[in-house]
Amino acid sequence: SQAEIARHLDVNVDQTTISDWLDRLKVDTQNKAGWGQLIESDRGETVKSKLEYRTANWFYDHDIDYEYEPDIDGTNYVPDFRVGDKILEGWGVNGSDDYEERRRKKTSEYESLGFDVVSVWPVIGDRPTVEDVLPDVAWQESQTMTV
Repeated sequence: SQAEIARHLDVNVDQTTISDWLDRLKVDTQNKAGWGQLIESDRGETVKSKLEYRTANWFYDHDIDYEYEPDIDGTNYVPDFRVGDKILEGWGVNGSDDYEERRRKKTSEYESLGFDVVSVWPVIGDRPTVEDVLPDVAWQESQTMTV
């Protein structure tokens, strides 16, 4: 996986950078994110998890203009989605200290660039789902909400 490659390199890079390098080199990978099978959304883009699939389809079904995995100036991270001044990240459930630290760094970096970060999680226990969170988030440019 990209995370394993990043851990074994003698330079300070993360799995997102490795994924970007593989894309630029046009390396055909089954699933760079390691989340399972690649899935095509209703809008026709290939997403990397069921969580991203549900999110992309929710945006598409509600006529919300979004970017999937956009390039963001000022960061090497690639967010899952961008809607105006908001970044939406779907997080896994790894729970390791390394994963949690990466999540904090990624969120902090997006916020330092002026983005509001909205987090969604897989359906586990009583965590809010995509369908729970997105209707409550005001996607207009002038309003913000962090979940």
